[in-house]
Amino acid sequence: LLIHELLATNSGSVLDTYGDEDDRIELYKFWDSAAPLNSLYFTDYPAEPHKVKPDSLMVLDAGEHLLIWADGEPEEGHNHASFRLSAEGEYLAILSEDGTIIDQAYYGSQATNISYGRYPDAGLSWNYFSVPTPGEANTEPGAENILPPPSSNLSGGFYTSPVMLALYANVTGARIFYTTDCTVPDSTDLLYQAPVAINTTSIVRARLIKEGAMDSPVLTISILMEDEAYDNPVVSLVAEPEVLFGSTGLISANNSTVEVSAHMEYIEQGNTVFRGGTGLQLHAPRQAKPYSLRLLSRTRYGNSWFEYPFFKDDGPDRFKRLILRNSGNDNVTKAATNTHFRDPLIHTLAEQSNRNPLISESIPVNVFLNGSYHGLFNLREREDRYY
Repeated sequence: LLIHELLATNSGSVLDTYGDEDDRIELYKFWDSAAPLNSLYFTDYPAEPHKVKPDSLMVLDAGEHLLIWADGEPEEGHNHASFRLSAEGEYLAILSEDGTIIDQAYYGSQATNISYGRYPDAGLSWNYFSVPTPGEANTEPGAENILPPPSSNLSGGFYTSPVMLALYANVTGARIFYTTDCTVPDSTDLLYQAPVAINTTSIVRARLIKEGAMDSPVLTISILMEDEAYDNPVVSLVAEPEVLFGSTGLISANNSTVEVSAHMEYIEQGNTVFRGGTGLQLHAPRQAKPYSLRLLSRTRYGNSWFEYPFFKDDGPDRFKRLILRNSGNDNVTKAATNTHFRDPLIHTLAEQSNRNPLISESIPVNVFLNGSYHGLFNLREREDRYY
């Protein structure tokens, strides 16, 4: 019995019977003898070898595959483990009742919807698969590694004069492809060959591509050309134009049913101090424009937390959810007499007058969407289970 394939960050690849986007482990029985599940233990922690024992009389016969959903919800069935997989990498093992290791695997950092498994079936080599094969044979060789993102001489932020953008591959034989229209680059886009002159606001997105390797994650750089930097911090959000402004786009169609994959850069005093992937949703749709937005950290976007003290000493230094709030009825775009800070003021007064107030920290920010100015917002903590 082998650990055959795993997917540590699932974004709609294959859903379990409850419709959840859970991590998964595929087992494969390749010898003649059958393997009863209730005689096995599974673990993701060497110091706790007997962590999970399936409560099932199911027998895995030779040549069969079985999916174990690593969702931390064992109450959902015998093929649901009490632990989840780490996208940063960890340990997995199958053990017998006496503690003998039947199979084990250490894996490194994983990417969304890219599985990691043996090739060929029951083979010793572990490869990455852009098309996962849950419950089926691994018939395609996949790729031995995932390329790292390219690097750049510019970190992004505000610039008052033209600059030269240089990109670096750092991998022998890899080529850099890039775009300036906010789309995710592929091998049909611009091939980087020499530093690029930038003399106007530009969003550059670049990735490494090499035959035999998995394409790299995308590097996104917001180069904002202004006479001077904003006094308030700036949030630059970048996503595929179609999902924002297309016929069913988040912004153009006021579409509250979708969550968009985006890139966020947080800019203070002209310099980018935080960057990372984010989910993007409408917050309080059908209200005043520009629409309030919700930022969600998820492993599928490259970070399970926003690791930055956006509110300095007044708040925590990491967040699961953030809100870009347009101030609702106090929005300055609705009336000249509106202040845009009435709600933050109430929270500040509550903090001073109550012993244990439930408040949402706030800081005014200017927001750019795909390089265009989107409006003045209040960056807020979201009061939910992660608060």
